[in-house]
Amino acid sequence: MMVSRTCFLPYVLEATDARFTIGVYLEDICTEEDESAVYHNKTYLLKDDLEVSAIATSTIMGEESLRGEQLELQAILTAANNNNDFTIKPMKINGMECSVIACPIPVVCDIEESDGVLFILHPKSNNTPIDLEEVLEIFNRTLANWKSQYNECVQNHLMYDKEILSVPLTDGSTVKIFQGGGWKQFAPPPAEAKKVEAK
Repeated sequence: MMVSRTCFLPYVLEATDARFTIGVYLEDICTEEDESAVYHNKTYLLKDDLEVSAIATSTIMGEESLRGEQLELQAILTAANNNNDFTIKPMKINGMECSVIACPIPVVCDIEESDGVLFILHPKSNNTPIDLEEVLEIFNRTLANWKSQYNECVQNHLMYDKEILSVPLTDGSTVKIFQGGGWKQFAPPPAEAKKVEAK
């Protein structure tokens, strides 16, 4: 489970207080709806010790009439995403002085563009490790690759899930056409291939 694997963060942050909230804002995450690929921009909380789910909602980045803490958090995440810039900002959340760490998630194969933001909220600390940005950038490259593979998996499922036509070819192979518009050519079974070679 992803939540249990985030316990390394107090060590990465060199924090004495082990409470924190970690979330990701992902742009263009693919879901299957009514046999179509639909892309969403969505925020996910992976761990929420600071109980900010009412502030960091799944749609926070798309809202236009926010106020107070939600507006402040949205502004920090938007700046990190739009400027493709690692940032640490102080912020008061639920009456607690916190630090918001926001690290852009790169587009696969293009680190100059951002495809979302990893963010961490933790009780305010004056000492941030000097290599924190590099550590989170490595993690975010992994996250970017996962997102790319996930989207591809959803798209392939839609494209190749339902076969609508199968056409045998003279060489013994078969072309299958799928409802999503995809097609694949399948080699003949070994016994069939030998028959074709013998002719």
